[in-house]
Amino acid sequence: MTGEETKSPAQLRAERFETLRSRWAGLSGRTTLAYLNDEIEDTAGKVEALPHRIAELRKRGHCYSSSWEARAQTLAGSWPERRRDAIRILREQARSLEGLGKEIQELCDHSMLSDSALDRLENRLQQLESQIGGAERSVRGTFDTLGAQMGELERELGAVEFMLDSLDTASFDIYPDEHGVAVCKATWTNHPDEPEGLLFLTAGRLIFEQREKKAKKKVLFITTESELLQEKLWESPIGNVGDLEAEDKKKFLSRKELLHLGFREYTSGLHGDVSLQLHDTSNEEWVGLIKRVQTGEIEADRHGAPAAAEAPVDAGPPAPTKEIPTKCPACGGKLPPVVKGMRELVCEYCNTSVRL
Repeated sequence: MTGEETKSPAQLRAERFETLRSRWAGLSGRTTLAYLNDEIEDTAGKVEALPHRIAELRKRGHCYSSSWEARAQTLAGSWPERRRDAIRILREQARSLEGLGKEIQELCDHSMLSDSALDRLENRLQQLESQIGGAERSVRGTFDTLGAQMGELERELGAVEFMLDSLDTASFDIYPDEHGVAVCKATWTNHPDEPEGLLFLTAGRLIFEQREKKAKKKVLFITTESELLQEKLWESPIGNVGDLEAEDKKKFLSRKELLHLGFREYTSGLHGDVSLQLHDTSNEEWVGLIKRVQTGEIEADRHGAPAAAEAPVDAGPPAPTKEIPTKCPACGGKLPPVVKGMRELVCEYCNTSVRL
């Protein structure tokens, strides 16, 4: 005989009653919908904080993402009405749940219930779960579109905060007039050591910096001491990046997305093309970003940049373009071609550097 068959009807009812009371204990705190009110207030705080976060990033030098201010203003303008609707619906739904919750509590206050009373209690709990789910959808539905828009803007702000923090702690310096565009974690997969680090994209360069912890001391295969390896392994003027290919590499029970970079000319620190596995981003997004920098399209996204129609009428004659050197001033040898992002030319015959 099974354990259930040896129990008396009274014991089975007692166990069922305890199960239903435990279920009510998990639901009772949700009947007031206080957690939804917390979500509303949390959203309000985030909307109010957007202008300050944006202003801080502008102070730190981020000059792109020109739509941020307008998007934050739109969210701030539409939020008060969304908030009023959400609070109104929340209060209506909470009042509706209050009566049902009282009925369930009264049933649970008994020391023992009959089978029919237990059926009623279970039915009311199912009804309560359904109504709570409906209330959540109704309240969140008043600001879900706004929440999605705010979430996207927050994601962009977070990405730029990470980029600026990474540049502040980088092992290299960027030029005073060079601005960061993006950064992501990456693994250099066609390097023998497969170093992990950060891939930086600026308005003029693509830079890979190794940043990874390596075990320095182990005891019984357990790392007891480690060191941070941080070093710029290579950089390339953005105009020197020729081939860009995103590959979805599939193996048995595994999948790896790779970004392949081909270079037009020799690049310091490299002896061929580069394959990278980007983390927490998409190859397609980075291909698009690199191309936008190469074509100059990224400059149209500068914060405060005047539109073409706003160009001054009496701007005067254009400033003369600085002549690009083609011969080495030291040995007269032919200098390599200039591509976008170059700051200097290095003579391949005498190693003389010529600033541009």
